[in-house]
This record gives sequence, C-alpha cells and structure tokens, in this order.
Amino acid sequence: MAILCSELVKISSVNPPGMTRAVVDYIHAYFDAVGLPSTIWEREAGKSNPCVRLRGARAGTILWLGHLDVVPAGNRGL
Repeated sequence: MAILCSELVKISSVNPPGMTRAVVDYIHAYFDAVGLPSTIWEREAGKSNPCVRLRGARAGTILWLGHLDVVPAGNRGL
C-alpha cells in the first residue's frame, strides 16, 4: 500500500483545475493488476472517478468516496 500511495502523490491533480484522469488511469491499472475489474466514470473531460465493485457473501452495499484532487502546495520554502 505504501508504494501505491507514494506513486499516487507523484501524479498532478491540483485543483484548480482538478483534472484527475491521470490519477484515475493509474488506479484503474493498479486494480486490474491485482485482479479487481474497474471502470472509469467521467462526467466532464479530465475529471474522472474510478469504480470497483467487490462481490461479497452477503447482500448490501458500501460506498467509499474520496478526493483525488489536491490543493496547491503553497510556499514550499517554509
């Protein structure tokens, strides 16, 4: 998981403009590599979200929603 996170923070998704497609493409490839089929939803060009459905033994749904965009870094000299 640490490798996944360290790779994700290297991908620019600063908001504005909040373009997340590069992050989503990375996540999509990661899920595929570990055997979890995923889809990409995109209502606006470049502003994407990944979707993965895990089938379980019990009925029910859990939805996790997080931000893929980040705020500008600010003054890095501090």
